[in-house]
Amino acid sequence: MIIHSENGKVEDLEEKIETTELEARIFEIVSKFPGRCRQIFILSRVDGKSNREIADEMNLSIRTVETQISKALKSLRDNL
Repeated sequence: MIIHSENGKVEDLEEKIETTELEARIFEIVSKFPGRCRQIFILSRVDGKSNREIADEMNLSIRTVETQISKALKSLRDNL
């Protein structure tokens, strides 16, 4: 279904719904991650912090941050 917004931009309603549903599913999966993994993933992907910034903030090694992000991404792939 194609709709026209107030500013005249054409938007695909189905695409917007699918995107919203996907975002909801991602947040549902992320909410089930163990505490530290969830916190690292959110700092990285939502807040846009670098691995170094996360490591410094959480007093962790960069390798630990990288490992946790990898585990989170694998879990997302497996569950989507």
